[in-house]
Amino acid sequence: MNKLLIILFITLLGSSCVLQKPTNYDNIYNTKWSIITINGISIDEMQNYKQAELNFSKTDSSYYGNNGCNRIKGKFIVEENEVSFSQGISTKRYCEAVDEQKFYSILSSTNSIKLKKKILLLYKGDLVLAEFQKSHIQD
Repeated sequence: MNKLLIILFITLLGSSCVLQKPTNYDNIYNTKWSIITINGISIDEMQNYKQAELNFSKTDSSYYGNNGCNRIKGKFIVEENEVSFSQGISTKRYCEAVDEQKFYSILSSTNSIKLKKKILLLYKGDLVLAEFQKSHIQD
């Protein structure tokens, strides 16, 4: 009976220690990702963010795009299943009714991303911060 319990314990312990396979991020590159939700709110309800988009370059580990008003560019780091974004730089156009800090806050808070078909999800832990839809492949 004790041997059976030990075998059961070892089996359960072993199955809980299975390493999660790292996500393959190759599909995020050379693609325009257009925002569709911010903090669960549809862009249809937040008209000012309709131009927000992200693009990723593998050659120099950079991101670039638009925060809804200004062009943005910065660096990102991908390690295993984790990702982080640098603050980056942006143009300085006047933006009425666009909360640019909200977009930057999402990027700086993101610690993982997931791809679900043509949807790129930015997460902080288990919380989805933003969703982007694949728009088209760039040259």
